[in-house]
Amino acid sequence: MVTKSNEDRRPCGDYRKLNSVIVPDRYPVPHIQDCLQVLEGKKIFSTLDLAKAYHQISVQEEDVHKTDVATPFGLFEFLYMPFGLSNAAATFQRLIHHVLSGMDFCVLYFNAVLVASESDIQHLEHLKQAFQRFEGYGLWLNASKCVLENRL
Repeated sequence: MVTKSNEDRRPCGDYRKLNSVIVPDRYPVPHIQDCLQVLEGKKIFSTLDLAKAYHQISVQEEDVHKTDVATPFGLFEFLYMPFGLSNAAATFQRLIHHVLSGMDFCVLYFNAVLVASESDIQHLEHLKQAFQRFEGYGLWLNASKCVLENRL
């Protein structure tokens, strides 16, 4: 078990052996230049944080047994993607890129989504669309880490 900065405890596995046989997924992280281009001319920004980001992605049923973790409380298998798997970041990036496809007012950078708009009315509409898209995919946001309507 690993204690996080907020005192929550999280099971953590040693996946070095598993990672050594996983075919690397080279899904790219967005280039910062591309992110900055989306932000050009925008005046209002909101940052959306996905709650327990990796734990919102299901592990395929045939792979669940590969995620087992021995703890003092017993053996646990993850039904959702645990931290420590070599392809976790790429898998998450691919999913959120798919979820946000066509939403050119959103910038994804790791597990943060920036919504950028030119006006108040436009920003409210953009936020509504983003919230609906996440809801449609069954993804949850961490409200305490979301920052809405920052202005330049």
